[in-house]
Amino acid sequence: MFVDVSILGNNSIKIRGKGSSFVIDPKPKIPKVVSDAVILLREKEDEEGILRVLDHRVVIKGEGEYEIGGVRIVGTKTSGNFLYSLTIDNMNVFIARTSALSKIQEAGDYNILILNVDSDFKDTMITAFSKNAVILYGEKAPDVLRMFGEKITKSQKFSVSADKLPPETEVVILS
Repeated sequence: MFVDVSILGNNSIKIRGKGSSFVIDPKPKIPKVVSDAVILLREKEDEEGILRVLDHRVVIKGEGEYEIGGVRIVGTKTSGNFLYSLTIDNMNVFIARTSALSKIQEAGDYNILILNVDSDFKDTMITAFSKNAVILYGEKAPDVLRMFGEKITKSQKFSVSADKLPPETEVVILS
């Protein structure tokens, strides 16, 4: 049981577990990719990129509860953005845009936080969360390097299994 998170383009990623995969915010310029579902983080997301995702069964764009390939997904809406909590291969994953984090009433316990850095990032945005790994991507993600310095890893892909979660919070920038 594992979770892979890989970058497809500046603002698009793919999350893969043992039995299912999801593309987050596909853009028209990403390579064609196969996935079980597409998840959109904004209400007014350009849907042209969805055509780049092959074999998807569903597009998730909104609040509610979903289940795809054994993965439980809970979506919540905050002023034009959506936040998602996924339970995938015994790990709790939180996905959001940083611009939506200021609207969160309460944080939670997640093994992995995945954040599209679309606004100015402050480390206080993630301190309320209990987490093992923070994965940052997006246009403003490189700006975070100055904040965390050497404590950050840059990579195209992050992989982890439930029994190998880092004991200290690990911060990764996908680029």
